[in-house]
Amino acid sequence: AEVARTGMEAIEESFNSNHMVIFEYGLQVSVETRHYEDRILPLNSTEVLSVVRDITERRRAEEALREKTRELDRYFTTSLDLFCIAGTDGFFRRLNHQWERTLGYSLAELEGRRFLDLVHPDDMDATLDAMTRLDAQETILNFENRYRCKDGSYRWIEWRSTPAGNLIYAAARDITERKQMEQDLVTERRRLANIIRGTNAGTWEWNVQTGEIVVNERWAEIIGYTLAELMPVSIEMWTGFAHPDDLKRSEELLQKHFEGELDYYETEVRLRHKDGHWVWVLERGKVATWTEDGEPLIMSGTHQDISQRKQAE
Repeated sequence: AEVARTGMEAIEESFNSNHMVIFEYGLQVSVETRHYEDRILPLNSTEVLSVVRDITERRRAEEALREKTRELDRYFTTSLDLFCIAGTDGFFRRLNHQWERTLGYSLAELEGRRFLDLVHPDDMDATLDAMTRLDAQETILNFENRYRCKDGSYRWIEWRSTPAGNLIYAAARDITERKQMEQDLVTERRRLANIIRGTNAGTWEWNVQTGEIVVNERWAEIIGYTLAELMPVSIEMWTGFAHPDDLKRSEELLQKHFEGELDYYETEVRLRHKDGHWVWVLERGKVATWTEDGEPLIMSGTHQDISQRKQAE
């Protein structure tokens, strides 16, 4: 009844307008609903031409496309990553809500805004260079720059961007915490390096399982060598330099440390200098990592020349 009423209304509209009228309807056929398109064209004041075609597959394709669009929209809006569509003209076109949480601006404040206005001045040249490459249709991966937040602070953003004509499709993420940890690590390494230089100590890292030892230049200098002359350094080489009377004591202390009786390994040993004399060395170390079987893996420590002290004693 509903289809018939709609059809009559379409015929009447066709007569009144003297133009083709198109309407669609669905009919239950067996166990499914089929969709049809009816094109009605007036022939004269009393007759019309009706052309009906089955558009079920088209409707299904349209619905599948709409669902895919909804699915992509849900992904775009709910992702924890920063999604962005921008123009090669330098303006944001569309952003997801994660940008609000990251920078503190509303989407209304960001979309349509020139994004270069938010880039840290120190990162501007690199950003402009990346924009030039994107404008040339080159994909940019793992590009990093800083964006100004609404409160005036800056957040580090890592980008993966693909151009398509005059549009840029990008996925980004906030890496501020990672960058801070990297900076803290650099600071800590610099601090430790300064301490080592200040104490004039050699350093060593021993792979207990393979016997390989990594030492610094000062370690080699204490016994009169350059680091290049000693390479590759191994536990066998160290044993060859050590005074025989000191080896047993060193091995006993090492074993106690390995077995947990001593928190640290510490001993005084004599090592033969390149010139032939003996150098007294204070060695300190501790196992840093262990194998899955509980065996010592990596042990590191310092190597300090105490010859003058021993002579004074």
